[in-house]
Amino acid sequence: MKTFTSKQGSPAVDPRDARSSASVQSTSRGLTAGFTLIETLFAVLLFTTSLVALMAVAGRGIASNTTAREDLAARYLALEGLEVVRNIRDTNYLSVSSAWDLGLTGCSGGCDIDYLPEPVLDPGLDSTPLFVDIESGVYGHDPALGTITPFYRSITIDDNSGPDELKVISQVTWQSKSVQRSVEYVDYLKKWR
Repeated sequence: MKTFTSKQGSPAVDPRDARSSASVQSTSRGLTAGFTLIETLFAVLLFTTSLVALMAVAGRGIASNTTAREDLAARYLALEGLEVVRNIRDTNYLSVSSAWDLGLTGCSGGCDIDYLPEPVLDPGLDSTPLFVDIESGVYGHDPALGTITPFYRSITIDDNSGPDELKVISQVTWQSKSVQRSVEYVDYLKKWR
């Protein structure tokens, strides 16, 4: 590379060499631009992978929430079944002329049970689903309540468990994402009077 002295006394670069230097700079800029594009594509790929993983975790969380909500509702419904049977027994105690187990001995094969308008055991277990009145939160077998639920409740009462004792089994079953689920509670009622 030749140098020339300008009028001010500073060295100058040969114009031909400046052109060759500019062409080298444009070539290196082209390589830099290509490398930036690869970096950008990699960053987009990394971001997309992270986003997909995050959405998968969120989806599992929503599914777990739904399962937990169904499980909680089924447990409350099974416990309510036991409470209805206790209520029938207690009502029999209050009515002096009734036997303590009146209305409780015909469910060895399973019964549907409803709480409203009064506690009733239906020995003809017809496997009807429970309905719910969304406004009041009341569950029952009456379709007039409104919304159908996936829950089926059955009460089985075994009067052979001992003298003056009834074994009560309250079971709620439902279908959750093609899996049959079930909750069961057992209680023993005694003639305590």
